[in-house]
Amino acid sequence: MPDLRLWSDGQLLQLREEMDKLFDGFCSDMGLPSVSCLQSDEMTICREDERIVISQPLPGYDAEDIEISLTEKVLGIEAQTKSEREYSHFSRTLELPCRVDPKTATATISSGVLTIRLNRTAAPKARRIPVIAK
Repeated sequence: MPDLRLWSDGQLLQLREEMDKLFDGFCSDMGLPSVSCLQSDEMTICREDERIVISQPLPGYDAEDIEISLTEKVLGIEAQTKSEREYSHFSRTLELPCRVDPKTATATISSGVLTIRLNRTAAPKARRIPVIAK
């Protein structure tokens, strides 16, 4: 019996991206809508060319209630609102399916839906390090 091999999350995401590309090409040829959106709970993550668009419903929150943190691979969303009678808090951290450029990210909120647009970047190339004899 062959040995079982565990796949890392990165390998599974890469496989899913490759399958999405395959099906996107098929759907495009047939005039059908794209299948390159991932949906987790109420969050939607769509790949559009060289961009990732993330939508998260945040009803009851205003722009000043929301704080977003971003690195090349991790997105964090925190929101809180306080009133005399209520306190509401939302927090979510997400490992992104690819590297993004934090400097070009934009976020808007409209009708209770937070939309974050992230430009994808290529993985950094390996750098050769010379070995010096002493």
